[in-house]
Amino acid sequence: MEACAFEDTGKRLLSYFYSDSGSLATLKESSEKIILCNGLYDTKCESFDGDETVAIAETNVRHVKACMSINEQGRPTIIAGYRSSSVEILETSGWQNSSSHPAGKIQYHTCTSVPNGIVTVGGYVSGTGYLKNVYLFRNGQWSIVGQMQNYQRYATVIAYDKFFIVFGGWSNDSVERAEWDGNNVTSTQVINNHDDWIGDCYNPIVFETAPDQCKEFCTENFCYDV
Repeated sequence: MEACAFEDTGKRLLSYFYSDSGSLATLKESSEKIILCNGLYDTKCESFDGDETVAIAETNVRHVKACMSINEQGRPTIIAGYRSSSVEILETSGWQNSSSHPAGKIQYHTCTSVPNGIVTVGGYVSGTGYLKNVYLFRNGQWSIVGQMQNYQRYATVIAYDKFFIVFGGWSNDSVERAEWDGNNVTSTQVINNHDDWIGDCYNPIVFETAPDQCKEFCTENFCYDV
């Protein structure tokens, strides 16, 4: 995005990437570098720094409709998917298995980094149904740390020190704010609802701008002062 407009950079990834089935995360040490894993057709992953894309180690299993975030050690961590409950962490030696997600083969969930861990929000598990649960992955262990008011699937979450905001995706037009004390969700509230047409927006794109910038993106339903 340049001057509040999206432009084609002309850069291309090595493999096709489908946002509804693949996973990606931005490395903490470089806001320009991302890790992407396909998941849909294979276990291939790559890194992209805005200029160059490089093939990296493949995951051990296919993580379809999973999510990825950065753990407390700064390592990309890919979480579950409809084919597997496994959690893998990208170490210098490649993707290494960690504790599986306690919900099982969870899909449609979203995740984000919080201080000293990763939270996953919502999702779907066959035989269980859609979830409101918030799970915390810290020091290689999982725990349930709260619930949202609405079922969340294909949502997007953005985190701050003391709260995070979940932007509803598929079949959910709510925007929920969850207060976070560092260990648990202490309260939640619905702060807005999108128009009906955006209720099926898979993995909505959320970005931050300086105050009063990019006003053409902003309407009553789409910009939030946090």
